Amino acid sequence: MSVCSLLFNGKGLTLFLLGLQLTGDRIQTLEFINPALKAVLDNAVHGLVAGISWLIVVFDHGGRFYCHSGGIYEIAVCACLGSLIDVDHFIEARSLKLKDALNLRNRPVLHSTTLLTVVVASLAFLSVIASSPNLWNWSLMILVAGLSHHLRDGFRRGLLLPPYGSTPPIPYPLYLLFTTTLPQIVRMLFISPQTNESVLFSV
Repeated sequence: MSVCSLLFNGKGLTLFLLGLQLTGDRIQTLEFINPALKAVLDNAVHGLVAGISWLIVVFDHGGRFYCHSGGIYEIAVCACLGSLIDVDHFIEARSLKLKDALNLRNRPVLHSTTLLTVVVASLAFLSVIASSPNLWNWSLMILVAGLSHHLRDGFRRGLLLPPYGSTPPIPYPLYLLFTTTLPQIVRMLFISPQTNESVLFSV
């Protein structure tokens, strides 16, 4: 049995993801932590949630870590993407000051679930046209990084769906359900670089 399988299993990773979100959300309610530190910690949790979610996607629930070539790199990239979405706060504020970025009148563009849907759907379509499993998996990674971020923000402010506005805030239990099942669903669509097959189809 590998070291990874001793440290992790499918259920354990999902429980860890759930605990991470509960902890991160709890931190945001603590009044003794200043807003700037809360923002930094929340962004770190966004990245960790995305990274752990992608780890679940590429994890073999049969008892071993699915460490294909570049797998660790993909986990790190997904974590970075989940965190870097918040850079649009500074772009929208036209300032590098955290105070300005935290006090926006409008939600910035990378928080648009409409835009995320268009980008992911376009990449997925191109991957099918080009018969490219790598491009398909990249579309899934962007989906995991972006949607996990949007769902975490969504339980506080709803999902941003221009041009239709925003949804009501997502009920907290539903938010937790969505974010913990997202990687399980994507895992069924993920194409193995070794076999060019997914749970649902092969190429």
